[in-house]
Amino acid sequence: MQPTVEQVQQYLLGPLVSQWFARLRAAEENKKRFTMMAKLCRQFLGSSAKAMWEKDFRETFYPGVAEPQFMVSLNKAFELVAIIGPSLYWQNPSREVRSVEQPDQVTLAQMVGVTDQDMLQQIQQMQDMDNARREVRNNLASAVLEHVQQTHPGGAKIDLELIIQDALVTGRGCGWTETYDNPETGETLVGTFYDSVDNLLLDPDAKDPALRDVTWMSRTHIEPVWVVERRFNLPPGYLKGKGTHISAEYTTTALHTNGMMYRDLLEWKEVWSIAGVGARVTGVNATMGQALDQLTGDNAYLCMTRDLTHPLNLPPELVLHGTPDDIRNALRWRTSAHPNSQTMGSVFELWKVRKWPVQLMDFYPVTGTCWPMAVLGPGIGSLLAMNILLVSHLTMSWDRRRDIVAALGAYAEDIDTALRSENNPAIIKINSASNQTIQQIVGFLPRPEIGGNLLEWIQYLDGQFQMATGLDDIHYGISQKQARVSSDVEARTSAANVRPEKMATDVHQFVVACGTKELWLSAMYIRGPRLAPLLGTWGSAAWDMFFANMSLSELSREIEVWVEAMDMRRPSREKDIADLNSLAPFYLPIVQVYSQMTGDEKPLNAFLHRFATAMQMRNPEDLYFGPWQQRPDPAIQQQQEQMLQLEAGKTQAEIEEIRAKTAARLVDAQYKSTGAAAPALARIQWNDILTKQKMQQSDEMHALKLVQTQEMMDAKNKTQK
Repeated sequence: MQPTVEQVQQYLLGPLVSQWFARLRAAEENKKRFTMMAKLCRQFLGSSAKAMWEKDFRETFYPGVAEPQFMVSLNKAFELVAIIGPSLYWQNPSREVRSVEQPDQVTLAQMVGVTDQDMLQQIQQMQDMDNARREVRNNLASAVLEHVQQTHPGGAKIDLELIIQDALVTGRGCGWTETYDNPETGETLVGTFYDSVDNLLLDPDAKDPALRDVTWMSRTHIEPVWVVERRFNLPPGYLKGKGTHISAEYTTTALHTNGMMYRDLLEWKEVWSIAGVGARVTGVNATMGQALDQLTGDNAYLCMTRDLTHPLNLPPELVLHGTPDDIRNALRWRTSAHPNSQTMGSVFELWKVRKWPVQLMDFYPVTGTCWPMAVLGPGIGSLLAMNILLVSHLTMSWDRRRDIVAALGAYAEDIDTALRSENNPAIIKINSASNQTIQQIVGFLPRPEIGGNLLEWIQYLDGQFQMATGLDDIHYGISQKQARVSSDVEARTSAANVRPEKMATDVHQFVVACGTKELWLSAMYIRGPRLAPLLGTWGSAAWDMFFANMSLSELSREIEVWVEAMDMRRPSREKDIADLNSLAPFYLPIVQVYSQMTGDEKPLNAFLHRFATAMQMRNPEDLYFGPWQQRPDPAIQQQQEQMLQLEAGKTQAEIEEIRAKTAARLVDAQYKSTGAAAPALARIQWNDILTKQKMQQSDEMHALKLVQTQEMMDAKNKTQK
């Protein structure tokens, strides 16, 4: 007998939701210490000057301290974010896509015994074709990845800055790589977005800071009830009365029929699990739970709200009437739901590559827990003490601001009038018959002095705070001590930048990981026709050819995202100019010789471009050189002209020789009948002329070779010296 909808809710889905919320409460308890420190640190960033002294805050963190007369606090958290933050992420970097390098296949073929040259040539051709294919594919992916970054709503930089801010203040920043819809065209877009770490919960039994033993994680959403209904294809009004929060709009305008405020916002949870849907618990019908577990497997995605007796993405009608594929598809891992999209996330089964849908930025992990240490945490005690002492100093200074004057009764009224008068000088008449001195008539009541140690303690605590958080005077651009030599400044700067450089490395790894996920999602959900304006007709067709059928596992194995770390950081133009000046004496002569020999001016122009960029010069292309054409040496040019003249003379001599021989034959034929004396004499004359010409030409060639040899010897000796 098939169970009814009520039975499925009562014995399977209802207990399932209840057990998951029990796990979520345990996760909140496990996170409590991190949450308290995060709340404390946030009070010093973006809050009012008296936030530390408000009733709720005092009762939570130091209940024995009364409300002071002056409620001020030092905003050191802002200094940490404002000084360290820009050094970690100054601008969006250029992201490139590269393939995992493969060893030379021809060499490997020879090592395993392939000796046939035709086969080796074929292997080489196949390798060249594969490398060319990879290069084209990577260029397309790089262009798309840059396009994703440029079309990010609001700019990718703001989300990265918020993630870094959360990591600096609370200890952890969260970046969620998601798909969302273009509101105009409905096309799928990709991006990485910030969300507060307050909305993240982790398996309370996990202890590994790298999350390698985490079996599930959760993200909290708060959205209008109607948005949740539309997101999960629920009938309008299905979640009526299930709201958990009241929006600002409804706080003053809408009342429920029973006089209670209408809760128009709904809090719901996303859960990604690698330990099944959670049906192996007490309270769930064994038969139903086992069947659901076997159907879905270990990797499941659930969406739940507290007052609903079934998961939002698994209604009882689907369990009863849906096909196994429908149920499995409803519980497949997806990207987290994006606020600007009113549908569920896209299928993105990151469990296949052992990754979670959120990318975490942790600067200081703590052993034995999944929750890191806040950068501000070690200095928070000094900061609290500083604020208490500062308020105490202000209060005492205020209390001692007045002068108390003691005067004889007969003169009290006159002295009070004089003190309040604006006349200068103010005159008091003293009766000469009184026989009393001025010191006996009026005097100032001495007040206890404010201890100088109080300010010294504040300065001491400020130093302790700076050492605990990594802030240093050099980051503020000031120095308490005069450095004697430049090496002292360099050593201090290097030591002060150790922690910021470590944090910058963590940010770089975070950006690479987010870029990799964005590339995977782009390959899976962005199709060629949409990319035609970017890649062209054939480029968009090639995109589909390369990526349309690639699985997530193939993408993770074959492609990696490369980000140059220096592209993200604030450019140091002074350092760049100094480095270029140091390189120029060695590099430029080599480039000059290379350009003269090959005619390739690109290396020289590239060096000029870097110099102009570092100096912030406009139109650096005005400094570029065209193709290099070497101007010949005058001496060498003269020698070449002499050679041409000799060659021309040699050619003329050969012509004269041919003419002479022709004339001799004519003479011989003419005088043949008369005898041999005349022709023989003519031949002897012509041979004598030709011999002289050849000897003269040979002497000139020999002299020219001697001159060239001597010049080459002189040039060689000059180079050796």
